[in-house]
Amino acid sequence: MGLKVTDITSWTAVLNVIKEFFSNPYLFSITVFNAINLIPDPTTDGIGDSQQPLTYARPRKDDK
Repeated sequence: MGLKVTDITSWTAVLNVIKEFFSNPYLFSITVFNAINLIPDPTTDGIGDSQQPLTYARPRKDDK
């Protein structure tokens, strides 16, 4: 959107930026996609790592 910090000098300017954001399908879609990526990994219990990776000193090298 080509904004600089100095462009946001009033609440009207903030509301205009928000209105432009929601009217731009590209920005809106990317934001929704990134929000979905915040969902925790379903392969682990809870939102943190399982205990096994926390014990690694360095990544394992698989022989292929």
